Amino acid sequence: MGKISINSYGDLFNDCATACEAYTACGGFRNTAPCGCAWPVGSKLRKKCDECYLLCRERPDFVARLSEGKLIEQVSIKHEKLVQLPLFIPINTHDYQGSNSVLPLRWVAADLRIIFNLRKKLPATLKPHFKTSATAREYLHVNSKCQLITILNGKDKFLESFWGMDRGQAFKHLKEIGFTIGTGPTYSVSEFTPKNTPTPYAHHTAMLMRHHKVISELQYNDICPIPNLYWVDNDQQEINKWGEWLLANPFLRYVSRDFTMTGNKNTIEKKVDELLQILKIAGRSFHIVIVGTGATNAPIVLQKLYNAGHSASIVTSAPIFHALNNRKYEVTSDNKIIREEPLKAIGFHELILHNLYAFEKVLSQVVSISKNVSPTSYNLSMS
Repeated sequence: MGKISINSYGDLFNDCATACEAYTACGGFRNTAPCGCAWPVGSKLRKKCDECYLLCRERPDFVARLSEGKLIEQVSIKHEKLVQLPLFIPINTHDYQGSNSVLPLRWVAADLRIIFNLRKKLPATLKPHFKTSATAREYLHVNSKCQLITILNGKDKFLESFWGMDRGQAFKHLKEIGFTIGTGPTYSVSEFTPKNTPTPYAHHTAMLMRHHKVISELQYNDICPIPNLYWVDNDQQEINKWGEWLLANPFLRYVSRDFTMTGNKNTIEKKVDELLQILKIAGRSFHIVIVGTGATNAPIVLQKLYNAGHSASIVTSAPIFHALNNRKYEVTSDNKIIREEPLKAIGFHELILHNLYAFEKVLSQVVSISKNVSPTSYNLSMS
């Protein structure tokens, strides 16, 4: 099915500047403007707002839904307590199967599905494992000195459940049990719908405003907020807006980028290049928390960022995921990871530890040979 143009599902009128509540954030210059129902007449989805996940101008609740978020200009982030994040922050350590054992980690991450019960059409609730600091650390297999970071990324249905909960109370509790850093969420943005019609930019605007609201809530609850920079591919207007916002927040030093749903090397490199455009506008070095890249793409992303004068942390479950699937990491002479079945039976306890060390070893080697790197610009997570 070919791409359907905006005129194919129109019946709209071009009054963005005077009639749309999202105009301040959007600008009205997108290819979907004015942003009406995205579904063609023959799809049986048109105008069924109560069944639709998209937020367009024609929804009766559009203004109310938009007002739940924040414009980026309304958010100011200042990173006062700078910490040196490690090259590698493991996630999914709750899958570790060592008996009554603690992983030798100085940093660990937990995402939405690990921390919360995420329920379809119902607000999320905190899982019992995170009732206290002790129970959380026991569940994550780390000691009392390990630093905790929450990654607020997830699938759309999980993010909707998260949005519906009392986030302020949740963040207050996470702070009390030891979480000191949190990344912004990645509410869905995509150029086309599953029917291959243009996604209304009003939807993207509302989703980005949700992100902006969440990072302001993190900051209010004394959890260091790391903005998650994301945009529709090739959206130069949004790229410039992010860069200008970073420029206007000179004490913001950490940003994040999520690649969980992106595995293609060429696509990832293009997104990193656009990210570097944003950071160049700001005109200073950043530490970037990269979420979701594995053994193949993480070294590529890391090298591009370090060569551009930035530092980075890779947050990934890949070493643990592959261990659970009986894949052992072997580092080649040219510093690449290959995944092999162990030659002999090996417990998940040993295999997970082996993969964690191997993954960090590869990242360390990438940084050590990169340009623009000083000996103090990176450290390790495995102790």
